[in-house]
Amino acid sequence: MKNQRICTFFVSEYHLLTIILPYINKTITEEKDVEIILEKDITRSLKKYIKIVDLYADQEEKIISLNWKKESKDVYEKDLSNSEVFIIGSQKFIKKVNSKLDVKNTRIIFDCYYINKLENINEI
Repeated sequence: MKNQRICTFFVSEYHLLTIILPYINKTITEEKDVEIILEKDITRSLKKYIKIVDLYADQEEKIISLNWKKESKDVYEKDLSNSEVFIIGSQKFIKKVNSKLDVKNTRIIFDCYYINKLENINEI
């Protein structure tokens, strides 16, 4: 299976959630696996966003149960076969995670760059 890699940029946690939650909601509805690897814990922003936006009532519990906390070391031991992986943070963080991750059979990898932390956008 060939990996598909998607790149996106965000300026705030709420902007990020606006971009990725519709896709994550659809992926969960289709009963596909989602893995989220973050440089920074955004659990509080996620809960507030879901409460305000109120578009994800059907999948709210499943969305919140995903790992929205800071990167966990056990993610590197997980089988990510057939998963859709979101790597979220600075350019340096995303590069580090991608170098450590075994993504041979990963369906889609989303590299989500926080643009206030980008050193050089041309290098991406």
